[in-house]
Amino acid sequence: MSNFKKTVYGVTVSALLVAAGCAHVPFAREVKKKPNDGGVIALRSNHLPEDRAKADSLMQVNCNGKEVKVTEEGEVTVGTRTSSSASAAMGQQSSNSLLTFGMSDGPALNSNSSSETSAVKEWQISYKCLSRQSSNPTKIKRG
Repeated sequence: MSNFKKTVYGVTVSALLVAAGCAHVPFAREVKKKPNDGGVIALRSNHLPEDRAKADSLMQVNCNGKEVKVTEEGEVTVGTRTSSSASAAMGQQSSNSLLTFGMSDGPALNSNSSSETSAVKEWQISYKCLSRQSSNPTKIKRG
């Protein structure tokens, strides 16, 4: 195999691996579940149609062939996330200091720190399994 062909092959394989790594894996999780009665499903706040399809599937499985009715859905705060940062730099020590504790006029350590707290949110779907059998068991009724 020539060097050119090896290079093209390597670039192609690398591109395919990167594309596979970027594929979206649907996410939906059961927050609360009452078998054959209803529950709550959570999605990411910025969910995609694939995530909603997985949620619909989880609801259908729990309702075991009964019609599913979404009773409420929306964004919910589920916690907080705090991030902090700190930095330090050498600077010139002030000669106006009243107490020096044996330190000479020279570089001093200046430091800064900050923190930020933000809400952690997710999209939640509350649903009920209707008691009557549906003629189309895969139908999801919204509203």
